[in-house]
Amino acid sequence: MSFDTSFPPPPVATDDYCCPTCHGLLAQDTAAYFCNNCRKTFPIDFGIPDFRLEDDPYINIPDDRAKGARIVRECRDRSLAGLLQFYWSITENVEANRARQFVATVLRGGLRAESIVTWLQERKAIAGRDSCLEIGCGAGEMLPVLKRVWKNVTGVDRAYRWLVIAKLAAEHEGLNVRLVCANAEHLPFRSDSFDAVVADNVIEHQNDHSDQLAFARDALRVSSRQKGFFFLSTPNRFAPLPDPHFNIPLLGMLPRGSAKPMVQLLRGKAYEFIRLLSSHELKCIMDEAGATTITMVPAQFGRDLFALKSTASAYRALAKQKTFLMVCPVIWALASKDA
Repeated sequence: MSFDTSFPPPPVATDDYCCPTCHGLLAQDTAAYFCNNCRKTFPIDFGIPDFRLEDDPYINIPDDRAKGARIVRECRDRSLAGLLQFYWSITENVEANRARQFVATVLRGGLRAESIVTWLQERKAIAGRDSCLEIGCGAGEMLPVLKRVWKNVTGVDRAYRWLVIAKLAAEHEGLNVRLVCANAEHLPFRSDSFDAVVADNVIEHQNDHSDQLAFARDALRVSSRQKGFFFLSTPNRFAPLPDPHFNIPLLGMLPRGSAKPMVQLLRGKAYEFIRLLSSHELKCIMDEAGATTITMVPAQFGRDLFALKSTASAYRALAKQKTFLMVCPVIWALASKDA
């Protein structure tokens, strides 16, 4: 959208937003943010500013906003579980069993967040407790846990419809968080804005290496030089387990060019918008993105994420072995940049 010059520019915004294209300062009124440099307008709807430069790959922006508006109209005053159930009831081409799996995964997000925060605290990585950004926050399931640690929590996602669910769930729980619609590789925040940047299961949903690199680079850019960090979690391409998206054993072991026809053959689905990484590939991306300190470990899951106590104990023992990083189910990475 182009900038409307028919009225005087509103005052320069005093928050930490910047233009996702040029990183210049923005002006604001009650309905939108404006970039005079790029001549772009970024609307605000349902209290959620929309800074997207590209469509969500699964749905175009107008349809995404229409779906969000429907959720607002029909789902006020529901819990997160109720909002998720309604969402999948109006979403076509998703099998009932797969929808139930999605709901279960989202509802376990709080447990994943607790495991992440516990590990960060054990490593004494949390120096600043003022601000935290979660990239790819989805339905906002991790935000309540992050809010216990950081005073100001922001959730960003490219899916407006998911942010509507996150906002309604937060209102239902009385949780005060900021929600922003944007692309992960084009974040609308000034450099060094956040004490912590967290991304759980996000980098693998960037289309290709260049997008994954842009995502990591921008996450590091908005993390504070003085006391900040960037934490990410991602499935391991070389884990000897069924693929987490299509449940095909050892899919990640195949050459990248062979995975797409295999998914089409066995599941009748397109293998799109997913690019799993090995620990080595992730390390190379973080290095190229400008991280100066990088720690990578097998995910340190809490006991509550395992069905059996014996399974949790066995996993903990394996996670202490250095070579397990190459084949562990999920990789955790903690990175920072020079002060």
